[in-house]
Amino acid sequence: MASIRIVEQLALFVENRVGAWAAICDSLAQERMNIYGLSMSDPIDHAVVRMLVIDVQRALAIFESCEMLVSESDVLMIESGNHPVGFSRIVKTLAEQKMNIEYCY
Repeated sequence: MASIRIVEQLALFVENRVGAWAAICDSLAQERMNIYGLSMSDPIDHAVVRMLVIDVQRALAIFESCEMLVSESDVLMIESGNHPVGFSRIVKTLAEQKMNIEYCY
């Protein structure tokens, strides 16, 4: 059975260079912040990093203290077991409800 809930996603705009993402992860690790979902796209000079974290407000404070550009949005989080038809059932159900998938983790 899938678990479905609305969660807050953070989107960061990160310079696309060696070590930039390591510095972000180090900042989160120092605050014992767990990342439980992550997606990255890499335009030429900046990457868009979308993430789900345990404590959004603490993460925002960390990113703002590093003077990072960050935005928040609600996303649908669906957790299911690891089995061959799990994802197929989820996307079929979303399609039946006329819900489009813009990206996924």
